[in-house]
Amino acid sequence: MTAKKVAIVIANYNCIDILRSTLESISRLSYTNYKVVIVDDCSANSPDQVLTEFPEVVLLKNKKNMGFASTNNRGIRYALRRGADYIMLLNNDTEVTPHLLNELLNHANKKTITVPKILYFKNKNRIWYAGGIMDWEHGAVKHIGMGRNDNLDEMKEIREVEFACGCCMLIHKDIINEVGYLPEEYYLYHEDVDYSVRVRDKGIRILYVPTAVLAHRIGYSSGGTSVPYKKYYFYRNRMYFIKKYSNRCDSKIAIENTINDAKRDFINGNFETRYYIIRAFMDFLFGKMYRMSFSIWRIKWKKIELLFGEPERMKRI
Repeated sequence: MTAKKVAIVIANYNCIDILRSTLESISRLSYTNYKVVIVDDCSANSPDQVLTEFPEVVLLKNKKNMGFASTNNRGIRYALRRGADYIMLLNNDTEVTPHLLNELLNHANKKTITVPKILYFKNKNRIWYAGGIMDWEHGAVKHIGMGRNDNLDEMKEIREVEFACGCCMLIHKDIINEVGYLPEEYYLYHEDVDYSVRVRDKGIRILYVPTAVLAHRIGYSSGGTSVPYKKYYFYRNRMYFIKKYSNRCDSKIAIENTINDAKRDFINGNFETRYYIIRAFMDFLFGKMYRMSFSIWRIKWKKIELLFGEPERMKRI
């Protein structure tokens, strides 16, 4: 029987320094019938130089910054036109283990998306994701096993889950043809949550395969876990998701919980973080999605920060 053709689609943005490590780990995969497709989302430094070491890799370049979902969708379309049977979405800040693709393929089919066990890169004994469940009271998801030890028996069981993390998932071409592509209006964050709801609505399973393992540099591809602008997409998209699926949850409770979480981040955050949180709710109310647009209010807020911001931060400016 002919081995299934897999396209490994990687959305890249300003991660030239660790992209080599990701590609090196892919080159050690025991399953060999795959093609790597990198879609660069208008990075400041193009990955051309790194890819001279990996001539078999296909590189597509966006002419402007399009966001996570749109960039992945371009790679998916490219791969499907060239006969891929499966698409494996993979973050550019990961390190895969040799048998990851074999293990995912062993359990995937036209009605099943498979997802791996994801470990923290800096502590490979700790789990970041062992499947996920929907948290409708907050309009978000919860990672199963986050922060727990990898040797726990319950983390070693194959099971159906509710959420496929965009960091890595294996999808049969027929699922994409049936469900469609990642929703691009989110730009960054929550697109995989939305997609998980849509696939399960079609009766498609999401299966956690613990024998498929990778390590993830959490938040590296988007600038780190504490970057203030990420709060903008996190809260705007969460509110949008709650509104879109208000028939699935008590939207009043979900919105209240979201506002409470935002209040906590606002109080604990600096001026820049507070700006992005306020902007997130304003843009949601005005129905502004996709990439955050430039605002003259950002300049005014910066002036306020210069006048009233924390002294140590003002020194850095």
